[in-house]
Amino acid sequence: MNKEKIHAAVMVLRLSKNLNQHFELQNLASDHLVLIQRVAGLRHGKEIAFPGGVIEKEDDSALTAALRETEEELGIPRHIIQHIQPLPSSDTLTGYRIWPFLGTINTIFEWNIHKEEVHKLFLIPLDDTHQQTKFEMRWIQTPTLSIMNPTFTIDREKELVAWGATGRILWQALHTNLLKSI
Repeated sequence: MNKEKIHAAVMVLRLSKNLNQHFELQNLASDHLVLIQRVAGLRHGKEIAFPGGVIEKEDDSALTAALRETEEELGIPRHIIQHIQPLPSSDTLTGYRIWPFLGTINTIFEWNIHKEEVHKLFLIPLDDTHQQTKFEMRWIQTPTLSIMNPTFTIDREKELVAWGATGRILWQALHTNLLKSI
């Protein structure tokens, strides 16, 4: 049985290091990657993800959806996200096709986190994403399938790990040097 995919879009955001002092980040020499942890009780609750969500009927494109969702979840105005590049889509075991976009923020803004959707915000130094100890391949098990998937560990003690589509998208962006080019 071939079920229709649910289309969603995410924004892989890179905060330019010129914003580090404004946001009082400790690693002033590195750009930062934005990840979120979704609120428990939502679809994909407690998971580490990029800002984003389902493409709605009123969205004229996947990019429009990614920008809308980023603004809704984090309060980041759409017009300050620059150098936007599409990444290849990624299918999930839960029936989604995710359309990721890479973007950079160079302009000061204020976070306005939507607490009903976002439990926690993570600003990961881009330097950390290149550490081999942060990435590993893990078996992901479902009742009907086992697959090997790249994962990225944010905090090993708290078991905060980006896996599934988020792990694959991050792995792809890093290993094709796309995060270096923006």
